[in-house]
Amino acid sequence: MDPRNGLTTPMPALSNCSVLQTDEKYLYYIDGSDKALYRCDHRGGQVTNLLDGPCRGFCPLGTDLVCSVEKDGSGMLVRLHTETGSTQLLAESDAVMLNVTESGIFYLDPTEDAIIRCSGDGRIRRQVTANRATDFNLAGNWVFYHNAEDSGRLWCVRTDGSNDHPLSSGR
Repeated sequence: MDPRNGLTTPMPALSNCSVLQTDEKYLYYIDGSDKALYRCDHRGGQVTNLLDGPCRGFCPLGTDLVCSVEKDGSGMLVRLHTETGSTQLLAESDAVMLNVTESGIFYLDPTEDAIIRCSGDGRIRRQVTANRATDFNLAGNWVFYHNAEDSGRLWCVRTDGSNDHPLSSGR
C-alpha cells in the first residue's frame, strides 16, 4: 500500500519477506529465502541488495539501519548506511528484537536472555535488567518484559535500568 495515497499494488518481490519496515522513500525487508536485507521503492520496484544474509533483524536509526547479522557463526550488530552500503560494527553480540530510541539501541541477547542497551556508536553497552527476559517492548522511558525467572510474569524497568519491578494486576 502506498502510504501517500492508500492505493495497493501487488509486489512479488515481497511475497517471501520475513521482516518489513518502511520510511518516506523505501521499503526495507529481509527475504525469507536467502535472509539478505533488501530495499525497494513503495511500488516494489528498484530492488537493491543492501546486506547479504543471514540478517536476523533491523531497525531504522535516522537515515541508517541497525542490523543484527550472523557471520561465521557469530552474531554482530552493525550500523548500515542505506545510501552508500557502508557498515560500522557496533557490537559482537547476538541480537534479536531490535528497538531504537533516543535512549539508545535496545535488543535481546538470546544467549543470555538479557535485555541490552547500547549507545548509537556501540561503545557503551549495559544490561538493562539482571532478570532473564523472553521478550520486551518499549513505551516511553519504560521497558516491559516477561521475566523468565518469575514464571513469565510481566515486569517493567526504566530504560536506564532503575525501578525494576513486576506489574501488579490492580485487582
